[in-house]
Amino acid sequence: MSAQVTSGKVTTSNAGEAPKLDPMEWSIGASPHLYGSRPVRSYIIEVTLDAPVEETPLQEAVDKTVERMPYYLQTFACEKGLYYDAKNDLPLTIAHSAELRQLGTAEVNWHMIDVTYDGGVIYFAAAHALADGESFTNFVQTVLYYYFCAKDHTTYSSKGIVTLETPRAEDELVDVFAQKRKSYVFSLARTVFNTHSALPENKQPYPDYRTRYPLRVPTNELLGWAKGHGASPASAVAGMIAKAVMRENPTLRGKLTVCVQISMRRLLGVPHTLKNCVGAAYLPFDKKTVVQTPTGQLASEARASLREQLTEEYANKMAGMQSFAFRAGKLIRPLRNLCMGVLELCPFNTVSVDYAGRPAMGEYESQVKSISYYFSEVFKGSLYLIMSECAGSFLINFNQSFETDRYYRAFLRVLEEEHISYEELPAVRYLTPEVVQQH
Repeated sequence: MSAQVTSGKVTTSNAGEAPKLDPMEWSIGASPHLYGSRPVRSYIIEVTLDAPVEETPLQEAVDKTVERMPYYLQTFACEKGLYYDAKNDLPLTIAHSAELRQLGTAEVNWHMIDVTYDGGVIYFAAAHALADGESFTNFVQTVLYYYFCAKDHTTYSSKGIVTLETPRAEDELVDVFAQKRKSYVFSLARTVFNTHSALPENKQPYPDYRTRYPLRVPTNELLGWAKGHGASPASAVAGMIAKAVMRENPTLRGKLTVCVQISMRRLLGVPHTLKNCVGAAYLPFDKKTVVQTPTGQLASEARASLREQLTEEYANKMAGMQSFAFRAGKLIRPLRNLCMGVLELCPFNTVSVDYAGRPAMGEYESQVKSISYYFSEVFKGSLYLIMSECAGSFLINFNQSFETDRYYRAFLRVLEEEHISYEELPAVRYLTPEVVQQH
């Protein structure tokens, strides 16, 4: 099939027909986001600027970014029920649109990422199968760098940002889940599931939308409070949300597990990989003591528990357990979706905390008002907190599969008790588009 480029758009000899993709390597690390019973949806990084977005500099920035990191043009090809990496050389073309586009379709040239803009907001969309949050943040950082350089006709500092001048690292395309490791699957699985307790909202019908309750907290206040109690931002929020949830559910059975998302890149010796490299640390909170224990102590204990888990040994066990599940799915066809859709087995229907960190930016940082994350793979009855830092504030998003704001309100009360100021932001109902996968 021939493809022609016209004004940055791609047309094919058969309109609406996807290009033929040649399978390469089996996509082991992408497995939990390609299989399973639930629709796979894109996740969004929303960047709000202090001025309307300019199209030409943005397209130029995207072009330079994928020139340096062509991995983000990669997609997936399905063969005999298994997904493989596949190259897609069609251009990544931005669009002026208030509506998110559907990944894997003709309108995005069948890519697994997309960039759109409207007013002063840029929407970066990705399929989690292609890139986790840390990986896609690298993409966003580079696009913003080249955008502001082009728009302002200035060469800004690129410290901490991958550019065309950055040498390619040997580990950029390493799939840690493709490496054979001792699985420890049963011992680690016991640790995970023995501490699991579902929220009451898990019994409610699964809605056809997600709800996001955002708030903004000054960086100096939250960070200062955390440091004062020997905690990190993630462990501070973990302790606070544990107290808030247990106050709302005094009869909750078992322990409350707060799942903290972690990047295993540095622990596994592949700090530059662009492929998925996500694990999780599990913080069980005992309902008998969590309400009476001072919040600062909860945060400090959560930090100590995180330190015990953030080791090379633990990361190898976590990677081994996930790799075992993915590989088992290839061998046992009737259990393929169950084994490979391993995210459906994880205790994400309790509480998760994901600290996305502070994106690297140069002197143009003052032109970025906020960076927010939309995550649609919020499972039934789950509460998923995503934290990001920008412009002197932490933005904490309560992404939920249920509508009540009782946990959000309880969390705000904890902040008030600890004398931490905050700004409530408008709630948002959303549902990001499904990702279309070739079969």
